[in-house]
Amino acid sequence: MKKYLIEKLWTFEYDYDMAVVKELKNNDKKWNVSFVEFDVKNFIKEGDIVKGKLFIQYVCESLKVDSELRAVQPFPKSPHIEAVVRVVKHINSYSLLVESAISDSEILVEFENDVAYEKDDVIFFEGELSFEFL
Repeated sequence: MKKYLIEKLWTFEYDYDMAVVKELKNNDKKWNVSFVEFDVKNFIKEGDIVKGKLFIQYVCESLKVDSELRAVQPFPKSPHIEAVVRVVKHINSYSLLVESAISDSEILVEFENDVAYEKDDVIFFEGELSFEFL
């Protein structure tokens, strides 16, 4: 669990849909994220410091690569992320725990299909960076 500054919020219709969060004490990395929770406008605002965790979901395709760890968000105001990560643990056929350039902590990645990667495999994928309050 880490602390994040809610730097910017975007609303879609009646609720906050996305935010820019800045991880405190980690080179002040900033990421566009979606929220797991519904109706977050009732308990957060810009400038709040919150506890939570980042994870990646909706990964449809992936492949093994020989590359350095990296992560980019090529679209403004979008939680879309393209990342090269190293597998730390195979949790189940749909989930991996990975080391990444996103955070100095391990991050959960959830796939839309079965994956058979092993520890220390380096993989590339595209997905959605999400935030869960703790």
